[in-house]
Amino acid sequence: MTRKDDRSETLKLLGKRLRELRGRKRQAEMAEILGISPERANYISRYEKGTHTPGLDFLVRAAEKFGVTLDWLIIGRGPKLSSAPESHLVMEGKPERAEVPKPARKVIDLLEEAPDFEPVIDAFLEGLAAKARAKKRRK
Repeated sequence: MTRKDDRSETLKLLGKRLRELRGRKRQAEMAEILGISPERANYISRYEKGTHTPGLDFLVRAAEKFGVTLDWLIIGRGPKLSSAPESHLVMEGKPERAEVPKPARKVIDLLEEAPDFEPVIDAFLEGLAAKARAKKRRK
C-alpha cells in the first residue's frame, strides 16, 4: 500500500467516526454545534467522505463538543468517550463545552498563540496515525 493509499484510508476511517458522532443530526446541525458558518457546512460532508482533511481546530472542537477523545477520533484507538469529569455529550442534548485533556489543551493553546503551526501539527498527527496503523498491521 502506498502512502497516498494510507492517507486515503485514514481519511475515510476518520470520516466514518465523524459520521458516527453526527448520528441522526443533519450536517448543518453538526456544523452549527461546532461553530462552522452555514456557508462552510458542506465541509462536514467532505470530511465524512474522506475527500478533505479537517484541520486540527475542527477535530479538537468535535472531540470537545461530542465528549470523545482525540485519540479515538483521529486514529480510532483508545477509549471513545472522554473521561473528563465535566464532559457533556451533545448527543444527550447538553452542548456545554467539554473538559479537554491536558495534551489536547497544549495543542489548542499553541494554535491560539501561533495559528500558522496548524499544518505542522496536522502533519505530525498524520505521522502518528500512520505509525499506529503500521504497528497494528505488524501484530
